[in-house]
Amino acid sequence: MRLTEDTFWLKKEDWNDFVNYEEELGKILSNYKMIALCTYFLNRYKTDKIIDVIINHQFALIKRNGKWERIENSKRKKTDERIKMLVNIVELSNDAIITTSLDGTITSLNKKAEQVYGYSTQEILGKHIGILEPAILLEETEELVELVK
Repeated sequence: MRLTEDTFWLKKEDWNDFVNYEEELGKILSNYKMIALCTYFLNRYKTDKIIDVIINHQFALIKRNGKWERIENSKRKKTDERIKMLVNIVELSNDAIITTSLDGTITSLNKKAEQVYGYSTQEILGKHIGILEPAILLEETEELVELVK
Protein backbone atom coordinates (compact mmCIF):
# COMPACT_ATOMS: atom_id res chain seq x y z
CA MET A 1 0.00 0.00 0.00
CA ARG A 2 1.18 3.51 -0.71
CA LEU A 3 0.10 6.65 1.09
CA THR A 4 0.83 10.26 0.29
CA GLU A 5 0.23 13.26 2.47
CA ASP A 6 0.42 16.95 1.62
CA THR A 7 0.72 19.38 4.53
CA PHE A 8 0.28 22.61 2.61
CA TRP A 9 -3.14 23.06 4.25
CA LEU A 10 -1.69 22.82 7.76
CA LYS A 11 -1.89 25.96 9.90
CA LYS A 12 0.89 26.80 12.34
CA GLU A 13 -1.46 26.68 15.33
CA ASP A 14 -2.40 23.08 14.45
CA TRP A 15 1.21 21.86 14.25
CA ASN A 16 1.41 20.13 17.66
CA ASP A 17 -1.83 18.23 17.08
CA PHE A 18 -0.53 17.19 13.67
CA VAL A 19 2.77 15.93 15.12
CA ASN A 20 0.85 13.86 17.70
CA TYR A 21 -1.36 12.47 14.92
CA GLU A 22 1.69 11.50 12.87
CA GLU A 23 3.30 9.79 15.86
CA GLU A 24 0.19 7.65 16.41
CA LEU A 25 -0.16 6.97 12.69
CA GLY A 26 3.49 5.89 12.57
CA LYS A 27 2.85 3.30 15.30
CA ILE A 28 -0.05 1.85 13.32
CA LEU A 29 1.72 1.88 9.95
CA SER A 30 4.82 0.16 11.34
CA ASN A 31 2.77 -3.05 11.50
CA TYR A 32 2.16 -3.05 7.74
CA LYS A 33 4.22 -3.10 4.57
CA MET A 34 3.58 0.43 3.40
CA ILE A 35 5.28 3.37 1.84
CA ALA A 36 4.18 6.76 3.11
CA LEU A 37 5.30 9.92 1.37
CA CYS A 38 4.73 13.09 3.35
CA THR A 39 5.58 16.47 1.90
CA TYR A 40 6.49 19.51 3.97
CA PHE A 41 7.45 22.95 2.76
CA LEU A 42 10.67 23.96 4.49
CA ASN A 43 10.10 27.66 3.94
CA ARG A 44 6.89 27.48 6.02
CA TYR A 45 8.41 25.90 9.14
CA LYS A 46 11.28 26.63 11.49
CA THR A 47 14.04 24.11 12.19
CA ASP A 48 12.38 22.75 15.38
CA LYS A 49 9.27 21.84 13.39
CA ILE A 50 11.33 20.03 10.77
CA ILE A 51 13.01 18.05 13.57
CA ASP A 52 9.51 17.02 14.74
CA VAL A 53 8.94 15.62 11.26
CA ILE A 54 12.18 13.65 11.13
CA ILE A 55 11.56 12.13 14.56
CA ASN A 56 8.25 10.66 13.36
CA HIS A 57 9.64 9.23 10.13
CA GLN A 58 12.20 6.60 9.25
CA PHE A 59 14.06 9.11 7.12
CA ALA A 60 13.55 12.42 5.37
CA LEU A 61 14.59 13.57 1.92
CA ILE A 62 15.44 17.25 1.95
CA LYS A 63 16.28 19.33 -1.08
CA ARG A 64 18.95 21.90 -0.29
CA ASN A 65 20.83 23.96 -2.83
CA GLY A 66 19.26 21.93 -5.63
CA LYS A 67 20.47 18.57 -4.25
CA TRP A 68 18.49 15.89 -2.45
CA GLU A 69 19.85 14.67 0.89
CA ARG A 70 18.67 11.70 2.93
CA ILE A 71 18.50 12.32 6.68
CA GLU A 72 17.89 9.21 8.76
CA ASN A 73 16.15 9.13 12.10
CA SER A 74 19.11 8.29 14.37
CA LYS A 75 16.90 6.68 17.03
CA ARG A 76 15.40 4.29 14.49
CA LYS A 77 18.81 3.60 12.99
CA LYS A 78 20.21 2.65 16.42
CA THR A 79 17.21 0.42 17.08
CA ASP A 80 17.68 -1.34 13.73
CA GLU A 81 21.38 -1.84 14.51
CA ARG A 82 20.56 -3.34 17.92
CA ILE A 83 18.01 -5.69 16.39
CA LYS A 84 20.55 -6.87 13.81
CA MET A 85 23.10 -7.43 16.57
CA LEU A 86 20.63 -9.50 18.63
CA VAL A 87 19.66 -11.54 15.56
CA ASN A 88 23.35 -12.29 14.96
CA ILE A 89 23.87 -13.31 18.59
CA VAL A 90 20.94 -15.72 18.45
CA GLU A 91 21.91 -17.11 15.06
CA LEU A 92 25.56 -17.69 16.00
CA SER A 93 24.84 -19.06 19.48
CA ASN A 94 26.03 -22.54 20.43
CA ASP A 95 22.71 -23.01 22.23
CA ALA A 96 19.51 -24.16 20.56
CA ILE A 97 17.16 -21.16 20.65
CA ILE A 98 13.50 -21.41 19.66
CA THR A 99 10.82 -18.74 19.92
CA THR A 100 7.12 -19.46 20.13
CA SER A 101 3.91 -17.51 20.27
CA LEU A 102 1.93 -17.63 23.51
CA ASP A 103 -0.12 -20.53 22.19
CA GLY A 104 3.07 -22.58 21.63
CA THR A 105 3.41 -22.16 17.86
CA ILE A 106 7.05 -22.11 16.78
CA THR A 107 7.89 -18.75 15.20
CA SER A 108 11.67 -19.04 14.77
CA LEU A 109 14.70 -21.17 15.57
CA ASN A 110 18.42 -20.78 15.11
CA LYS A 111 20.86 -23.07 13.26
CA LYS A 112 21.87 -24.90 16.46
CA ALA A 113 18.21 -25.76 17.16
CA GLU A 114 17.97 -27.21 13.64
CA GLN A 115 21.00 -29.40 14.42
CA VAL A 116 19.80 -30.47 17.88
CA TYR A 117 16.22 -31.32 16.88
CA GLY A 118 16.86 -32.47 13.31
CA TYR A 119 14.24 -30.24 11.69
CA SER A 120 14.87 -27.51 9.17
CA THR A 121 13.32 -24.11 9.76
CA GLN A 122 10.89 -24.67 6.87
CA GLU A 123 9.73 -27.99 8.35
CA ILE A 124 9.08 -26.72 11.87
CA LEU A 125 7.77 -23.15 11.57
CA GLY A 126 4.09 -22.95 12.43
CA LYS A 127 4.09 -26.27 14.28
CA HIS A 128 3.35 -26.58 18.00
CA ILE A 129 6.37 -26.74 20.33
CA GLY A 130 5.06 -30.08 21.58
CA ILE A 131 6.50 -31.70 18.47
CA LEU A 132 9.97 -31.23 20.00
CA GLU A 133 9.21 -32.38 23.52
CA PRO A 134 9.37 -35.84 24.97
CA ALA A 135 5.91 -36.83 26.19
CA ILE A 136 7.21 -36.96 29.76
CA LEU A 137 7.90 -33.18 29.75
CA LEU A 138 4.71 -32.03 28.02
CA GLU A 139 2.91 -31.02 31.24
CA GLU A 140 5.94 -29.10 32.52
CA THR A 141 6.19 -27.12 29.30
CA GLU A 142 2.48 -26.27 29.38
CA GLU A 143 2.86 -25.04 32.98
CA LEU A 144 5.84 -22.92 31.96
CA VAL A 145 3.89 -21.36 29.08
CA GLU A 146 1.02 -20.51 31.44
CA LEU A 147 3.47 -18.93 33.85
CA VAL A 148 4.94 -16.79 31.06
CA LYS A 149 1.45 -15.69 29.96
